[in-house]
Amino acid sequence: MARLFSIAKVMAPIILSAVMIGACSTPQSIYKDENFSGKGPFEHHFDATPDVTFTAMKNVILRQGYTIEQQSGSEFAFVASKQRQKDNVNAVLTISAVASNDGGNGTNGWMAVQEADFVMSERKDTSSVSLLFLTVPIPTGSTKTVNKERGETVVDPAFYTNLFGAVDKEIPEARKEMAAEQLASQKRMQDAAENKLRAETQAKAILNKETADGMTKPAKADAANTGKASVPASAPASTQTTGNQTQPPVTGLTSSHP
Repeated sequence: MARLFSIAKVMAPIILSAVMIGACSTPQSIYKDENFSGKGPFEHHFDATPDVTFTAMKNVILRQGYTIEQQSGSEFAFVASKQRQKDNVNAVLTISAVASNDGGNGTNGWMAVQEADFVMSERKDTSSVSLLFLTVPIPTGSTKTVNKERGETVVDPAFYTNLFGAVDKEIPEARKEMAAEQLASQKRMQDAAENKLRAETQAKAILNKETADGMTKPAKADAANTGKASVPASAPASTQTTGNQTQPPVTGLTSSHP
């Protein structure tokens, strides 16, 4: 009994230390860092309409090598990503952006960036072959897997100040781009309307010509038939006369002399 008591006395500090270490190693929930302040680093006001701001946002991130993954022109929102490979780590930056009307002629813009690291690992595949009393492993290939090592939202205020500043500088160019696109769209619509009118006019002219030709042919045929009917093809011999033919004498009559 004394021996058990001595063992418990020795193990108690060890168990207590393990419990304390386990409690310290438990990650803290990130929701405790959320304070829902009135304004964060992800928001910026622009002196432009949402469509212009949306175009400026896309121009900036496309110029930096990002690829548009998803976008909604009607809601002025998009998601873009950019990758960087170093050794066996693939770092991915993802930007989510939204442009919303501020109730006037301006725009409230939101842009948030997430950063994630993906690690590629390679596992050797083997197959066991039995030789006599030995089992020999033979390599049969390898399998590559990609695992997400970390991921977090970028909250650096300096990063967003630089990002929103670039969008502000891009807004005048976006206005010119959209104005040029609007003129080009109007020109395409005008050309399409003119081509349609030209085709309809040509079709109407062809139809009128065909109708006129169809009415002329029966008239010519009727005239030709009328001319042929006015002159008989043949007449009885008794009714035909010539210019030098004399009337035959009347027979059956005798002349009386005084």
